Amino acid sequence: MDSRMKTRVLWGSLLVVFATIALYAPSVRYDFINLDDVNYTVDNPVVSGGFSWGAVKAAWITAPVECWAPLLWLSYMLDVELFGLEPWGFHLVNVLLFACNAGLLFWLVGRWTGRWGPALAVALLWALHPARVESVAWIAERKDVLSGLFFLLCLGAYVQSRERGGERAGWAWVALGCFGLGMLVKPTLVMVPFVLLLLDIWPLGRMPVDNVEFCRQMPRLVLEKWRFWLVAFGLGVLSWLGGPDSLQPPWSYRLATIPLNYLTHLWQAVWPVGLSVLCPRPVFSCRALILALAVLGGLTAGAWHLRRHNPAILVGWLWFGIVLVPSIGFFWFGTTEGTGVRFSYLPHVGLMLAAVQVADGFLRWRGWSWRWGASVCLLTASIWAAATTRYLPFWQNSRTAFSRVLQQNPLILAFEGLGTAYFKEGRLAEWQEYVEGFRHKWPRNPTVETYYAWWLAAMLGESEACIGVLEELSGLDSSHPDFWSWIDDQIHGQQLSGLWRDMAGMCLRSRGDLARMESLRARWEGNWDDRTRNLFLEEMQLAYWTAGRDDEAMRVTRELHGGFGPPDISKEILERLIARWQQGGRGYAFIGFRQFAERRPDDGLALNNMAWLLATSAPDDLRHARMEEWPATARAWAERALALGGDDVPGAWDTLAAARANAGDFPGAIAAVERARELARRSGDWTLDGKLQARLAEYRAGQPWREPDERGQAAGSAPIR
Repeated sequence: MDSRMKTRVLWGSLLVVFATIALYAPSVRYDFINLDDVNYTVDNPVVSGGFSWGAVKAAWITAPVECWAPLLWLSYMLDVELFGLEPWGFHLVNVLLFACNAGLLFWLVGRWTGRWGPALAVALLWALHPARVESVAWIAERKDVLSGLFFLLCLGAYVQSRERGGERAGWAWVALGCFGLGMLVKPTLVMVPFVLLLLDIWPLGRMPVDNVEFCRQMPRLVLEKWRFWLVAFGLGVLSWLGGPDSLQPPWSYRLATIPLNYLTHLWQAVWPVGLSVLCPRPVFSCRALILALAVLGGLTAGAWHLRRHNPAILVGWLWFGIVLVPSIGFFWFGTTEGTGVRFSYLPHVGLMLAAVQVADGFLRWRGWSWRWGASVCLLTASIWAAATTRYLPFWQNSRTAFSRVLQQNPLILAFEGLGTAYFKEGRLAEWQEYVEGFRHKWPRNPTVETYYAWWLAAMLGESEACIGVLEELSGLDSSHPDFWSWIDDQIHGQQLSGLWRDMAGMCLRSRGDLARMESLRARWEGNWDDRTRNLFLEEMQLAYWTAGRDDEAMRVTRELHGGFGPPDISKEILERLIARWQQGGRGYAFIGFRQFAERRPDDGLALNNMAWLLATSAPDDLRHARMEEWPATARAWAERALALGGDDVPGAWDTLAAARANAGDFPGAIAAVERARELARRSGDWTLDGKLQARLAEYRAGQPWREPDERGQAAGSAPIR
């Protein structure tokens, strides 16, 4: 390569890298998304503390977040060491890794083709395509950008090893090492040995596409890669064992929808409109299946026909199909198997390679100038870059991401994700209006109605209102025996079975119908996952305890705790209600608190805690009738807790001050907090005195005290006081 060409290559590399960084730079300011981001980082005990011997060991021998990916966790730990638990640091690393991948792709394709213009086209079209947004802007998808780096390094090292002397060359071990490292990030790289076989066809030319010679060389080249097959099998098995359990649909459905999934990815590559993080399952029809098979078969036949003229077209097309195999729908582990846009991250490399080679061949056949191809490439890249800039802002936070989903499809995970975002911000009334608006947009939609009914019971504690929605949906009165049979049918007939079981438990618990709860539990035993079972058992636990049947409540508690229940069932119930409160179910928890106060009216510590939660985390804009009772209830409980022996306890006066301020009695709050400060100073608790002084300033300013969490937002996070 002469100096002039080196200069062009350098400028091309800089163009790809800086265009990528410039396009995705806004994502550095984005927040965590309430879809794996927090679970992977902030709430992941292996990651959140940064590097330590225990954390590094845990990353290798455990599977946090139901995923064995030790190198992924180590990369997050490095982020924590460098930037803390700040989202911008995680986003920055994602962008830089992606830019490296784009630059590396340009270099590899240029080396393999010997033509840097088409290589630049492949890299730009791949990097600027809006399908890359999920992989870059979603912190949890570090899997894609990091494994992609090792994937490209592996391919580059493999080609280099073959050009330098084969298996004995040091590059061969580099290729194997990069493959192993990539598998430790994302096990879908298990298809790498197949891609290496494709590279033997092109650019290495070790396996001619002539039928006879192809069959002769194939066994030798397959056996030659025994180390790669061994690594793929070993790490693949470890990843499988450490992966999540998943409800697998019938094989007939999975096999029938795979061609549809391939067609979806092809369409998204050509027309990337309406992309979102969650997408509905494909709807099977014979007509759609025939169309998909015809398109895929036609493109495969075309690539095979052109194999002698340009084998890169065949290699690129097969690359696309092969690398997609682990994510195309054979196995389901999440929510968007087969159709998730992010799954196209590496398959699109092959697709772009094939497309550019076809375009380049057409220009040569027609005798047109390369400027025609450059113009079309720049126009396409510009359009895709514009689409990326429109799609990227939807990843700013959980609200924008899930709102994007719900604009197109009423998916249950989107409702849950968006609802959680509103709960964390204390905007329950706004969320209620949002959900009710969707009921009008999607009238009698089973998913919308199911979520709305569940939300009424689980978040607002309105079990009777929940039953009312279910009565409308079923056309049956809840007193009719067929009503609960209909609910049982819903549980066994759709993917929302966990939600239906949760609703059934809450509604029956609110009505005190323990006999039907026991009957349903016996019917469902052995046919539900641990999480759903535990939620139902928790409802039974509370129902027994509320009914005064403490022995049976303790029996259920022991089942929940593996045979060893806590000695104090009342404390267990209280802690569960507090946890439900902190998860957003404030109305539900409030009703439980009220039942607790009725059963344990002399438990001053419990009353104090309940009053503190009500007083310090109830949003001011709630318009739900029962929630309007909270200020008065909090004050009454705080006063009773004080009367039950808290007169000399500064925490009891602190709670009373918060309750008075929440009810608008700021002079009373000031008097109570001054009394708390006096008791704190008398006992030498200067730390508490400092906290009380901060609260006093809020009361003097006419503001109620809101308990902040780690992120500075209002939350009911008070410990047992």
